[in-house]
Amino acid sequence: MQGYTLDKAAFSLAGHKVGGVFVTTALWGINYSKHGNKPDGIDAGLYATGFLGTFGSPAAIAVGTVKAIVDDDIDANLRQVQAGEDQLYRPFIKPCYKYSSSAPQINATVIASKGGTAWKHPNGLWVYITDKRGFLVNDFRPKKSIMTYGPKLPLEKGRNGRFLWEMKK
Repeated sequence: MQGYTLDKAAFSLAGHKVGGVFVTTALWGINYSKHGNKPDGIDAGLYATGFLGTFGSPAAIAVGTVKAIVDDDIDANLRQVQAGEDQLYRPFIKPCYKYSSSAPQINATVIASKGGTAWKHPNGLWVYITDKRGFLVNDFRPKKSIMTYGPKLPLEKGRNGRFLWEMKK
């Protein structure tokens, strides 16, 4: 009888793992087709954690759910930022949190030191802009911003090899 229970439990865990794999990949597919968003490194890590079974799956589900809510909020705020700018620039405005794993305001300073423009929108989202090739834009002036970071113009490199930047209001 214990063998049967153990086999049933093992089958149940395997079913949750397989189900989780299919549900996760299906959600990624829907998110990509609807918004063009691809899974990032954190999503992949949560996906892998789900394979740990009983110990990893609940944590991965909880963190993944919170991350999905945060990502949806960022996407909604990003659409609001993009809607406030000229149609030509909208596709090239990106959230600073996707630039690297640092805090968005720190990413904004890094972007400015690399010659780009980053700003904080009144809705609280830090964003930056690239051209259609993905290069940072140094002279963009957002229509709505609480704070803007950008390189000093004309471009001048500092001692660390990066551009001198300034905060603009």
